[in-house]
Amino acid sequence: SSFSTSRTFSLNAATVGIDVTAGSTLTLSAPFAYSVASNALQKNDLGTLLIGSTVNNSALAGTWTINAGALRVSDNSSLNGATGSVTVVANVNVALQLAGGMTHNKSTGVITINGSGINSSGAIQSVSGTNVVSSAITLGAASWLGADDGSTLNLSGGFLGAQALTINTAGSGQVNFTGAIGAAAVPTGITKLGSGSSTLSVASSAYTGTLAINAGTFTISDAGILGDTGAVTVQPGAALAVSDAGTATTSRLGGRALTLAAGTFNYTINSGAGSLNMYHNDFR
Repeated sequence: SSFSTSRTFSLNAATVGIDVTAGSTLTLSAPFAYSVASNALQKNDLGTLLIGSTVNNSALAGTWTINAGALRVSDNSSLNGATGSVTVVANVNVALQLAGGMTHNKSTGVITINGSGINSSGAIQSVSGTNVVSSAITLGAASWLGADDGSTLNLSGGFLGAQALTINTAGSGQVNFTGAIGAAAVPTGITKLGSGSSTLSVASSAYTGTLAINAGTFTISDAGILGDTGAVTVQPGAALAVSDAGTATTSRLGGRALTLAAGTFNYTINSGAGSLNMYHNDFR
């Protein structure tokens, strides 16, 4: 069931919870009122709280915590302000859902995620359009990011927190690394799931975590490059694609061992000159 209201809800305590029961969606079309800008919001129960795209909550500086179910937004100003943090807790079926083509960014606020999201669709889940997270994402525990069929999630702010990261792309969904991934083994490893694709298009030579492509396609192109250590594995039915078609870049995989466990490796040459330098790599 779905409910919409233009009523104004007031955050008049240090932490105010909104419960939306399982199977229900509550849409708010008015911004929150508040007694103090630092008051916090907690989304409870397994339903979906949807905040309308014209709602501006950017004056709020308190932490927003998604404790259960989904919080869905389609404009960055619908969330708390740039200094306010957003946390997806480590419970089952919890997600921040981005819709319609928005950019989620913080200045001093922290975006922290935990867990696999709703039905393993990502603690941050792109549900429609092309959405961007331009601030660093802090991994509080092993965490998932996802994109639904036909949608895209672009990650330009990198990661903090030495935890494992899983990417799940449904159908033709895409999760792309458009900013450097992280330093050293942050994340500790990246696992690609789902039939969709992921692309690394920027230099991430400081990243030394592992890369496991278990389904779909992971592409390294443009300025994309990985650090010198950390194994790369490609499982049956999955593919690693390295493309120099636009920008010829040497040693995209550095000295990493590449294991093709009945997986596929595709290389697209640059028309000017071949540039795949893989003499350090161990094909298995």
